Amino acid sequence: IFDRDGLTLGEFVRGDMYLRDLKNTKGHISGLTCGEWHPKEKQTILTSSEDGSLRIWDVTDFKSQKQ
Repeated sequence: IFDRDGLTLGEFVRGDMYLRDLKNTKGHISGLTCGEWHPKEKQTILTSSEDGSLRIWDVTDFKSQKQ
């Protein structure tokens, strides 16, 4: 993974962490491991999953994720 200046931020090989296109997946694809409410935004929750992803949700419309 590179930053905007082209400097290497990290390298991953097969079996390590990888990136997913969150716009093409509607939710976690494995079981949840944690859920936490935002301390100031009452309508926002963050969830983590066994699939290795974190997602930030607006609870007024669970169909959409915050970007």
